[in-house]
Amino acid sequence: MDKKETQFTAATVPADYWMDAKGALIPVKLLKPIDLARDALVGEIVTKAIG
Repeated sequence: MDKKETQFTAATVPADYWMDAKGALIPVKLLKPIDLARDALVGEIVTKAIG
């Protein structure tokens, strides 16, 4: 299990799964590449804004 930290909470999520906004676990293979890229971009922007 991976511990995924967000700006609000830390959650333990099984490998190869993604937790959506409602807390449901979604297999990563079902996610669209644009959604993964969008999440990475938002993470970078938030990290720069905080730091």
